Amino acid sequence: MVRYTRFSQDAPRKVRRRGDPAPGARRGPLSSGPVTPGLAAGGAAAGAGSAPAPAPAVAENPHPGRGGKPERIRPGGAGTAATGPVNPPKARTMRHLALVLLLLCLLFPLKFHVGPLLLTPYRLYLLVAFIPMFFLWASGRVGRLRAVDFLILGFVLWIAISLLVNHGTSRIELIAITTLETLGGFLAGRVLIRNRDDFDALTRLLTIVMVMFLPAAILESLTGIRVFARIADLIGETHYWVHASGKYEKRLEMFRSQVVFEHPILFGVFAASTFGLLYYANRNGGKGIQGFRRAWLSVGATFFSLSSGAYLALIAQLGLVMWDKLMHGVRHHWKILVGLVVLAYVVVDLLSNRTPFEVFISYAAFSAHNGYMRINIFNFGMDNVWAHPIFGIGMNDWVRPAWMHAASVDNFWLLMAMRHGFPGFLLIAGAFLSSIVRLSSLKIRDPWVLHQRTGLMVVLVGLVFVLMTVHVWGAVYVFVCFLLGAGAWLHDHARSEAGEQAAPSGGPRR
Repeated sequence: MVRYTRFSQDAPRKVRRRGDPAPGARRGPLSSGPVTPGLAAGGAAAGAGSAPAPAPAVAENPHPGRGGKPERIRPGGAGTAATGPVNPPKARTMRHLALVLLLLCLLFPLKFHVGPLLLTPYRLYLLVAFIPMFFLWASGRVGRLRAVDFLILGFVLWIAISLLVNHGTSRIELIAITTLETLGGFLAGRVLIRNRDDFDALTRLLTIVMVMFLPAAILESLTGIRVFARIADLIGETHYWVHASGKYEKRLEMFRSQVVFEHPILFGVFAASTFGLLYYANRNGGKGIQGFRRAWLSVGATFFSLSSGAYLALIAQLGLVMWDKLMHGVRHHWKILVGLVVLAYVVVDLLSNRTPFEVFISYAAFSAHNGYMRINIFNFGMDNVWAHPIFGIGMNDWVRPAWMHAASVDNFWLLMAMRHGFPGFLLIAGAFLSSIVRLSSLKIRDPWVLHQRTGLMVVLVGLVFVLMTVHVWGAVYVFVCFLLGAGAWLHDHARSEAGEQAAPSGGPRR
């Protein structure tokens, strides 16, 4: 949408009164200038995924500026600060339907084989949607490309390189699936969440999901009955119940609930990752938040996963919520928190005979034995990283003492470094860090959008901590990548607000 500045006070009155729209133009809602017919539809289509009407990179104001010379200005983005990108009902409905379908595919515990490939509903969804989403993203029609976009793209490219170096062409299927889940999940967040209405739709859908998951988790923990797995069994193959193998003991005299996922850890991470989004859900037109009325659903469901890593994610988010409440109105309170965390790390490193990571793990683990094993996994895992620092070890088994029988690595960040070297770790860690830092630095005035920004940022920080103690894969991994992409629209909103503030509706733009 091309937005013209208001003409200066020395413009001839016989041409047009100041503030009057151009002939044949109409004034856009809540905007500071007229909207040329046809361009609003193009801007809406850009947010919805269709081709926008062509617009010049630089537009010429039809009214003379100071000195009688035509004033050349750059067009503003579509939409307004209050509403975000233009959001016609049809485009909004299509995005919301696609979002509903994505969540259904992620959360339905069905799987089947096609030759050597293991397919699931969410993989089929991404296979169909990947190419359209990729072209919308690459063309800039869902917002300009930012650092997180290039970091995610670099991550999937480096995964392909490291697997080819370690395994040749024997892992082509794995490269394709990893690209589909990582980049596809990220693109889904970029394309389907374009404004505050889309984000609110995501929050409402997650509320419904947790309303269904909480009683299912309670039933499974107390009785071992898996409701959703029994429904999936009527259609085809579903995920294996971990307690059926006898390798997993009960905790607190209860089964560890996994509901629709492959492992209780995954269910716990998913449930915990909804806490910040539900807590900061808007009410009263953005003038307040729902608080624990919705977030208790996340707390309850996470508890029945009986996973220490998921508990850690909840504790981290609760701490951030408390900090946000205590420091409300204090400028740069998130930067102050980062400084305090760095200070705490230095103090622990100086005063303890253990590393800060070992201290952290010893308190984060469910038992002393689990903490001890995770510390050993980290130490011996880092030996593998230093032995293969560039391309990693790929999918090969890692070197460890004979008494460490299990090959699993309960640390997502460490596993990325082991499999794909330091470049792979730095790219995915940089994507998280870039998202969190940029979100925290955005200047947003709309309280509605401010709550959404804070909720997403709280969730991402919680994920950073939980991924130190667990590994995620499958549907939960796709959901994590989706959340990384779901905040990109906030940058466009902040730019729109800045443009509205620079050109107030009550006077000429100077």
